[in-house]
Amino acid sequence: MAQKILLQLGKEAKPHIYIHEIRALMDGDNYLSPQLKQMLLTLRKARAPYLRLAGLKEIVIYPEKSMHFERVIKPELTAWFRIDWSIEEQIKYAQDPAAFLGNVFSNYRKMGYVVGIPENFPLDKAEELNKVTTPKEKKKLW
Repeated sequence: MAQKILLQLGKEAKPHIYIHEIRALMDGDNYLSPQLKQMLLTLRKARAPYLRLAGLKEIVIYPEKSMHFERVIKPELTAWFRIDWSIEEQIKYAQDPAAFLGNVFSNYRKMGYVVGIPENFPLDKAEELNKVTTPKEKKKLW
């Protein structure tokens, strides 16, 4: 069953996180998710010293398809984006779903987020999000 979770940035938390703070969060963790790796490379190319954090974020976990969806609600509403789980993440979730999600949310807590209570999310709406966020195939020009 899909679940929806709201994450709200705590009152004492900073609205941004510096690169060196991200590295400190990663200490002791031997796994670097593909999304985090891509984000760090993008920040490096842009020479950005920090990453702006969302005030309110919504996450829909869709374990049946091994993915989740995220969007920012505050400061401005953004579109949903889809994150497909890597094979390693799928194995970790299959072994112990509670521990996998606990690890994910502990990282959000370290950044200053308050994790809301998970709510059931209808499968038909999760499937609709999957259709909307599925990357379209690029047509070859020749």
